[in-house]
Amino acid sequence: MTSFAVKNSLFQQCKSLLNWSIIVALLLVGVPLSSSSDEDPRLVLMLLQLAGQGMASAQYQLGARYEEGRGVDGNDIEAFAWYSLAAEQDHADAQYKLGTLYHQGKGVTQDYEQAASWYDRAARSGVAEAQFNLGVLYYRGEGLPKDMKKAFDWFEKAAEQGLPKAQFQVALMYANGEGAVTDFHKAVSWLQKSAAQGHPKAEQLLTRMGLPLENKQGRVESPKPE
Repeated sequence: MTSFAVKNSLFQQCKSLLNWSIIVALLLVGVPLSSSSDEDPRLVLMLLQLAGQGMASAQYQLGARYEEGRGVDGNDIEAFAWYSLAAEQDHADAQYKLGTLYHQGKGVTQDYEQAASWYDRAARSGVAEAQFNLGVLYYRGEGLPKDMKKAFDWFEKAAEQGLPKAQFQVALMYANGEGAVTDFHKAVSWLQKSAAQGHPKAEQLLTRMGLPLENKQGRVESPKPE
């Protein structure tokens, strides 16, 4: 191989490495990738290197890939292992996902108490899905003493962050006086917020009640006829 060919080959290798370094950096700060890049085995190899060096965000991304089977064969045990490493470093999303694995018994023996513990840590960091799931455990008394007030409080925190299913649950609890004083006006308000984001049960309930729907711009619309 000529000197020029060698240099050109090295240049192309460095260019490829730089491009993938940029792709990984974008991924780790939360920028969505194209499906071709997201599932490329080279991305997994770079994540493995960074995760092995202790980078929590890379460990979390590996956990997600093993859980979902993106770029690797799905493996809940591997997902659990990588989520655990990231969660122990206070990666909030990893703490939430670790909670879901314990909750569902995926990759680990089902354990509601462990699920509650990890949901609690993620919820206190502001992860809306964790707040909702923690509310579910308090509501059902799974892994925690049943406590409607605490269930309501966590559902409300998630609802205030715009989570439609949490908004729907808060509406039901206001309507039924569970964990909060019965308040039909607030119940309808939360139903409208949930329906505005397309929650089907909220839309159906408002329609059956003959109450107006609120669109995404916050304006009230009358229910559409069936």
